[in-house]
This record gives sequence, C-alpha cells and structure tokens, in this order.
Amino acid sequence: MDVVGIYEVQTNLMDTVIGLQELWLGGTFAVIVAFHAGRESINKTILWLGCILYAVASFTIGIRYYGYVATIYNLTESIVAAGEQPLPFPMEISVANLIATAFMFLLGTFGAIAFAINQYVKKELEGILR
Repeated sequence: MDVVGIYEVQTNLMDTVIGLQELWLGGTFAVIVAFHAGRESINKTILWLGCILYAVASFTIGIRYYGYVATIYNLTESIVAAGEQPLPFPMEISVANLIATAFMFLLGTFGAIAFAINQYVKKELEGILR
C-alpha cells in the first residue's frame, strides 16, 4: 500500500475512533434515560438483561476502540518506516486521552449500571413502603 493509501486509511480510522466514543456516550445516556423513564415497569429480568446487554456492548465498543487506535499507531510506524511525514495525531489518540477514555468507559459503564440498579431498588422500596 502506498503512503497516500495509508493516509486515507488512517484518517478513516481516526473518524471511526471518534464515532465509537460518540456511540458509547449515546448508548450510555440511552440506558440511563430508559431505566429512569421505565422505572415503574422494571423487574429483575429486565434489570439484569438490560445491564448485561449494556455491559457487553460497552465492553465491545471499548475493545474495538483500542483495536482501531493500535491499527492507527501501526500505520503511523509504517509511514515513518517509508520515510514520510506521519499525520499528526488528534487529541482523541494521545496517550493521556487514551487513559482518560479508559476511565470514561469503565466509570461510565459502572455508573450507568449502578443507576439502573438504583432505579430498581427505589421501585421495590416504594412498593414495600406503600
């Protein structure tokens, strides 16, 4: 693959990485809103099914995110090996942001799951106290 082709692939992967962050963030808000809006109809089956599906989706997005970032780094190394100037990394690919993104994925996932469980517990307690 020539350097121009590598630049194109690298640019497309950078767009995909940013899109994965947006997809995860949108999915997290969707889970929170769904469990808040449907609090009255939550039962244990819906709670566990929703939490497990969300956790698997979040984990999958995180794995794909870091896989694409690794591919971008490998493409950059091949550009440098070819003696060309690599594309500058956007903020989304910097090492500090990769660490921050890992914390965002982990804490956001656990926070959304904790929120869903909290909504179920509130509903159950309201039923007991009535």
